[in-house]
Amino acid sequence: MGEKPHFIPTGDDATDTTATLRTAEMRDPATGAWTDIATLPFPLRRATAVTLADGRVLVAGGLTERSTSSEIVPADPLLYDPATDTWTVLERPPVVALDPRLVALPDGSALAIGGSDLQRHPAGAYRWDPESGRWSDVAAMHVPRTGHGAVLLDDGRLLVAGGRDADGRETAVVELWTAPADAGS
Repeated sequence: MGEKPHFIPTGDDATDTTATLRTAEMRDPATGAWTDIATLPFPLRRATAVTLADGRVLVAGGLTERSTSSEIVPADPLLYDPATDTWTVLERPPVVALDPRLVALPDGSALAIGGSDLQRHPAGAYRWDPESGRWSDVAAMHVPRTGHGAVLLDDGRLLVAGGRDADGRETAVVELWTAPADAGS
């Protein structure tokens, strides 16, 4: 499988992780060129993005500002379609997590693993279904965490490692997480 296009925020303040941005670019792996894409539907910061099996980009776990004030609130997830250069606002998962790890699954769905809510309560694991556009709970990790890594292994299991536990302590616990049998249906 070849390299997929990359998605990044852009602008003068794109390297400032506290910045709130509305712009993005997509990199074409064949040419190495970066191209401006459609403006995000709302300002966004600290979001996580993953390219899905069909080439669309799922963005979740960020923060935005209320349109009526400068209050910072969790952002709705977004789906970018490069074929139409459009963004779609998605429904929220059962718990809106900040800084989850997004992992694209071969069936076109994605998992949001871990992170925390604004009160620093650990989040679980949620699957986004591309057919319904909805999120559902899936089996939680043994150690809820933030600041962790997650990678899909060739056998379909997810390796989750590092980060901080619910008490904010670094954890050395490594988990091999297996999605429920119905996660691909």
